[in-house]
Amino acid sequence: MSRPWFLRRIYPTFAKRYMRPRTAADRRALATTREDPGLGTVCGLWGSFASPRHDLRREAGSISAPTLVVWGRRDPVIPLRVGRKVAASIPGAEFIVLDTGHVPSTSDPEGFAAALAPFAERVFASQGAAAQ
Repeated sequence: MSRPWFLRRIYPTFAKRYMRPRTAADRRALATTREDPGLGTVCGLWGSFASPRHDLRREAGSISAPTLVVWGRRDPVIPLRVGRKVAASIPGAEFIVLDTGHVPSTSDPEGFAAALAPFAERVFASQGAAAQ
């Protein structure tokens, strides 16, 4: 699926179905799938998904950085239970569910920022305290 000719023909329709665009931001993101730079990014991304070398599940338990997993409740591609497993596999990860589809940061930028801000504040505050 990482071949450009295949994606040029299939991906715009596929992306529209899995993103289910509701907002102007969703529609702008979806429009990039029809442009060459956006298509190149998508080719690389899908190519990496298909490669066993990029399966990081075994390494998730060794992540020591503060981690926030934000998941879309209405994701038609990857169910919420998978998001919970992702968060549970990373020590100390926080898990937030937004009422979005597959791309929470695009579907609800304000909600995503509101979820991210307190997490980032805590991380930066703890780093500042650790430096003292």
